[in-house]
Amino acid sequence: MGASELSTPVLPTFWEMPPSQRFDIGSETPEQSKQARRLGKTCGECRRQHLRCDFSAREDAAAAHAVRTGESPAAVRCTRCENRGVDCVQVNLSMSRYYPRPSRTGRRIELGRQLHGSTIYPDADEGDDSGLDSSHDLQTQRELSWPRIYLRLIKVFFCYTHAHFPFVVYERLAHAFNLAYGDFRLMAQYLNGTEADKEHPVICGGPTQMHIRQGSGNVECTPETLEVLFAVILAWAAHHIHLPFEALDPAIFTQMGHSSLVDAILADPELGYKRTAPVEVRSSADENTAGGPKRRVKRRQGVACDTCRLRRVRCDLMEQPAGSKACSRCRVKRIVCTDRYIQWKQQRDMQRRPAGGTGDTRTLPVAVTCVQLLPEIHEFEFDEQLPPATLGLSQQELLEYGMVRENVCNILINRALLLVHKYDLQHTCNTQSAQVLGLLASLLDYSRPEMAYDAQRAAVLHMSRLFPCIHIDLSGIEQSAEAEARMKDVFSARSQLTLWVRDAIFNVSHQRRPQLSAHWFMVGIRAPDAPDAQDDGLRPLNLDDIKGYMREDLPESTALCLIFCSTTHLGSIAHHLFRDVMAPLSEQLSLPSLAQVETIATACHAIWDDLYTVEQSHRLFTSRARLRLPQLRAISVLHWTTMVYCLIFVPYHALSRRLRDWFVTNNSHLARGNSSGEERARVLEAMRRLFQESQEKTLCYCRVIAYLARNQLSTGLIHRASSLTRQLFRVAQYLARSPAVDGTAESEQDSEAYRPDSHSVASVDFLLNPPEGHKPEILPAPSPHDTTTSIIYPDLALSVPLSRHLAPYTREAKRREVDWCIEALGQIGYAFPGLDTEIRRIVDIVQAMS
Repeated sequence: MGASELSTPVLPTFWEMPPSQRFDIGSETPEQSKQARRLGKTCGECRRQHLRCDFSAREDAAAAHAVRTGESPAAVRCTRCENRGVDCVQVNLSMSRYYPRPSRTGRRIELGRQLHGSTIYPDADEGDDSGLDSSHDLQTQRELSWPRIYLRLIKVFFCYTHAHFPFVVYERLAHAFNLAYGDFRLMAQYLNGTEADKEHPVICGGPTQMHIRQGSGNVECTPETLEVLFAVILAWAAHHIHLPFEALDPAIFTQMGHSSLVDAILADPELGYKRTAPVEVRSSADENTAGGPKRRVKRRQGVACDTCRLRRVRCDLMEQPAGSKACSRCRVKRIVCTDRYIQWKQQRDMQRRPAGGTGDTRTLPVAVTCVQLLPEIHEFEFDEQLPPATLGLSQQELLEYGMVRENVCNILINRALLLVHKYDLQHTCNTQSAQVLGLLASLLDYSRPEMAYDAQRAAVLHMSRLFPCIHIDLSGIEQSAEAEARMKDVFSARSQLTLWVRDAIFNVSHQRRPQLSAHWFMVGIRAPDAPDAQDDGLRPLNLDDIKGYMREDLPESTALCLIFCSTTHLGSIAHHLFRDVMAPLSEQLSLPSLAQVETIATACHAIWDDLYTVEQSHRLFTSRARLRLPQLRAISVLHWTTMVYCLIFVPYHALSRRLRDWFVTNNSHLARGNSSGEERARVLEAMRRLFQESQEKTLCYCRVIAYLARNQLSTGLIHRASSLTRQLFRVAQYLARSPAVDGTAESEQDSEAYRPDSHSVASVDFLLNPPEGHKPEILPAPSPHDTTTSIIYPDLALSVPLSRHLAPYTREAKRREVDWCIEALGQIGYAFPGLDTEIRRIVDIVQAMS
């Protein structure tokens, strides 16, 4: 066989063929050839140069030639590669350039079931019950949407937590929030006074309208501090809100507090506190034309569900009627229809264009401008009550509820801490940064004390730089008009007052010197000639002056103002405790003498008398002003009373612990025989008497708090506990460790210990203990009544006995009061995790003591 016979046959190219034979290959029609040319093979070189390749045509011609001659098909190259002498690498042409990739395959349907789950949807014509269920599910879905939960969290914070830590002025914050629709940049402009508000110029004024510090060149807040403030508010309120946390995705809490709520208002027609006008839902085309020719309404893009996006098919999820759970394609294929991409895209768009911001040029429609998101101060109501089913839960169920909410609380706390470091609030000196750090310190006080101390110290430094001193003149407070004006001044300085009191009490409880001076915050009376008068002519309002106000004919407005000044006396007592007791005891390097012990005893008696005066006066003023208390808004009176009682307990407990350590330390030194026997005996006896008296005083006040907890067990207030209310664990510990008295002689001796002191005023005794008969040993428990009335009226607090009017601490009284504390700790477990460990420790102490 010759070489010519073995060579590759020379085939004509597609363009060298006659026109009549070009489409005769394989008996194809022109349409089939065109489709084959589009969907055929091409070489890589021709595709790289974007040239038409005739590889498919030559391959078909070679195949037809092989069929006619009966030979095997020869190797084929395209014309350009053959002319250039290069290898013709075959590349399959992608069909996506001309036709969409076929995606309606079982593989992607199965992948959608694996990613999102499979379900069986009920038929649309099952009956009327399915329609009711769908409407109920739609309402539940709206109630659990993140904008509604966001507003509820803000409301819950001011219903409960705000009374314990009143760092924020609700009326100004709520008004700015409503005007800006939650946009922090606009809120900062309103609060700083740079954005005019003709209707409420005082509420949205700058910090100079607080009548505390004039000429301040610093801004009150920034958008960054507002973002951190709302993050801390959400973290606090997450401990108190009633939500089905086990059924919620924790990711929805991360969407709150980033941008305005304009898009959320448009999506939810019932969002907000109220609407001043009926909502008219109009399309965007109608709003843009405003009477002109209507433009074509385009179909919404990018609104397919996740499975339809995966399958690359058209989705009709947005076209389904209200209450529909799935699109038609997911319903047919029995795939769980999810819209995570739609939610993410809406959230991204909201972050890119916050309403009212610098880059937002949208005109707000009527459906937005008529919405009021939060109630104003005169509209505020305590309406976030627990349902009766929750109040009837067992202790174990309440503890489990606290454990379920722990994940969400930790997410929000970590987010707040991240924002504090992101915006460097420890070095951002303005009023709101100090408020945020103080509120954050109260949140971390019980769980993370080191971080709480750092935040508290930074807040105090900011506040001391911004305000050299804060003095409020209470002269003429017995006149109603003057008392109301002075109460407004006290309320305007509530953040400074709260920070000063916390700095004094909690530093002294850890045996540290307070950072702020004793006269940094002062309520006083104008007396320039007084020896303790300050530079502005004010002298501090001491407890002797308070005793002068404790009379039957005290005006209600004066009593109402003095109620909220009671915490200032606690701050002064804490400063005296450190100056007269803590500092001298820490400076003693040698064994104390009898005179030194008597000096310490005199200071301790003065502190105990002052604490009892605060307890007595607070109850008297609350009794006198009980008819005016419902006029207060955004302040829960019972929570305020609980806060005052818990603050009184801290100095009692701190002084008792310090005297115990002092007695034990010196007793070990004196037992070595370093002094004479007679002197040692006298010093030990004086220290022992002082230590025992301290234990008795602390025990009496612990019993008072146990009675207060008993009165609130049926109201649901302890469920919304704070870090201050968690002092109840130390109260229960003290009650469990204290021995009970038995026998007639011991009971008489115990009654002497609880007898009122000789400094009591007769009129005060008459008001606090009306002579309607002999007071029983056990006060009757409050009858169940409306929880709203319990929050507003202080009847439950007024029925608590005074610490010096208690019956003997018998075994029955001990068992009863410890049980109250344990039950209250179980209710605190509704808000905080880890209470089961504390309850178990109390039970172990009781069993060990018995």
